[in-house]
Amino acid sequence: VDGAVSEASIPDTSPPVVDAADASDAKAERDPCAETSPSLCDKAAVWAAPVVVPLAGAFSSISADELHVAYYEAQDAGPAALVVADRASTSEAFGAGRAFGFAVDTTGVSLSKDGLELLATFGGDARLASRVRPTDPFGVPGRPGFQFGGEDQLYRSPVMLEGGGFLLAWTTASVGQLAFTEVAKDGAVYRQVPVIPQAELLNMSPGGAEAPRPTGMSADGRTLFFYDEARKVAKAAFRPNRTCPFTTFVDLGDRPGVVPNASCTALYSRSPAGLVRTARMP
Repeated sequence: VDGAVSEASIPDTSPPVVDAADASDAKAERDPCAETSPSLCDKAAVWAAPVVVPLAGAFSSISADELHVAYYEAQDAGPAALVVADRASTSEAFGAGRAFGFAVDTTGVSLSKDGLELLATFGGDARLASRVRPTDPFGVPGRPGFQFGGEDQLYRSPVMLEGGGFLLAWTTASVGQLAFTEVAKDGAVYRQVPVIPQAELLNMSPGGAEAPRPTGMSADGRTLFFYDEARKVAKAAFRPNRTCPFTTFVDLGDRPGVVPNASCTALYSRSPAGLVRTARMP
């Protein structure tokens, strides 16, 4: 009896042949803007009642670590003075403020995540100031590597970003125009980068005096916080990654100057009572 295994009975264990064109097509069909992971900020977040944070002036900016705050303090004569106050932990009150020492526009400033840099506008022109330690005064504001803008482009209400860039709102924006621009750090210089315009972010008021104005950005760059000055409402805009359009807009109510902390578990904003902190519900 021939005990050899016949060729017909040997199972075929070779992998199936994949057509290279099919594999290429499948890769090309993948949506680069499909959300593959949750963003740092929760679209369905529920927020607790706001808690007043004592502050000696009109709130302008707070660092992502919640330890440094900038505000405008009224003066007997002339424009309000910019003041920066610090604290060692979020369980403490802010200490006595230190005057910034330079006259700035009262349309808003922004602090870096550690409070060591401050971005402001001077007559609509962006300037960056820095300090070595929170106990130090800020140095003279300058334009380190700024390669953007022109004589006819004026800005207000800057927002510093995690990667070293920032957002700048236009002082005036035409109807239907994107109400702000993004500036990214490219090596040693800063350059304007294209932003995908979307209806929720376009200026709809004549002259641009009231427009959707960015107030904060999450640490992962996927959630933009802005305040619609015409409608008096703050919103959070979500996108799947930094290069894709914002696809979801969440109404946050009337929260001027709304900005998240580093973990997006709390929001700071102005209210008739002053500065308020709103924690995310568990």
